[in-house]
Amino acid sequence: MLALQFLLGIFAVIPSAQVTRTLDFKWPSMIGLVGAMCGSLSSLGLALYGYGVWALVVGNLVTQLFNTVAINVLSPFLKWPDFSLKGARGDEKTFRALEVPDSFRSGWPEDVESGNVARLYARMAHDLREGTRSAPSFEDAVAVHRVIAAIERAAESGGRIAP
Repeated sequence: MLALQFLLGIFAVIPSAQVTRTLDFKWPSMIGLVGAMCGSLSSLGLALYGYGVWALVVGNLVTQLFNTVAINVLSPFLKWPDFSLKGARGDEKTFRALEVPDSFRSGWPEDVESGNVARLYARMAHDLREGTRSAPSFEDAVAVHRVIAAIERAAESGGRIAP
């Protein structure tokens, strides 16, 4: 859920840069202060109502949402982000779309989930043949599940739990 902060932040980068370029720091400072206050009050209120660790998560999201909306009101930049892979080679001056070579996809299922599983199985087979360790192990899975269990216990108890 905290990853939403990064998605919101995408929409604040260019307006923030535009404001910084004008060397007007009064309004961005005010936005940051009010955003921090909104997030803190949200966290405090939710914590008082027993939401535990989710109070902190929501508080961070409220802060980021306020800051993103406010900086866009101050310096609007109304363009949808371009999620494409572009680049240039050598002396080229303009970016162009970069294509993933077919050799990277050949022999793998087109479907994302089954393609990921197939690549993981291939890494595991390679590890078994070569005696290397590039694929996640059972120990890695146990460590991840211990962290998840600690997060769940912390959310239930409202306290801090070590994995």
